[in-house]
Amino acid sequence: MTGYTYSQQAAQRAHAVVAKHLPHRVHDAADLVRELFTCALAKSSPAGHLNLITVVHPNTARFEVHYSSDLNAQDPLTAHQSVSALADASGPRPTRNGRMIYAELWDYAP
Repeated sequence: MTGYTYSQQAAQRAHAVVAKHLPHRVHDAADLVRELFTCALAKSSPAGHLNLITVVHPNTARFEVHYSSDLNAQDPLTAHQSVSALADASGPRPTRNGRMIYAELWDYAP
């Protein structure tokens, strides 16, 4: 499978999970996960591994994409800007085996 396929599958799963807990943020969740994968794919070689971790609490959803960061590529600026615009909190972090980028959605019920 391609990175795009994984990104689409992850976005669909994020949509389904968030629909149960933060129904008014489902579209944000799907778009956010797609953009997180775009950031991770730009920094990982085709042989690298990507892992999506989703943590949901009653009023928040957190998505973490862990990746190998084995390419010395520039960060995709538009993807980072999209993550910043969609998320209530976000950022990159180093990990033992590479990097992680996370984003959170918080409940702002109308």
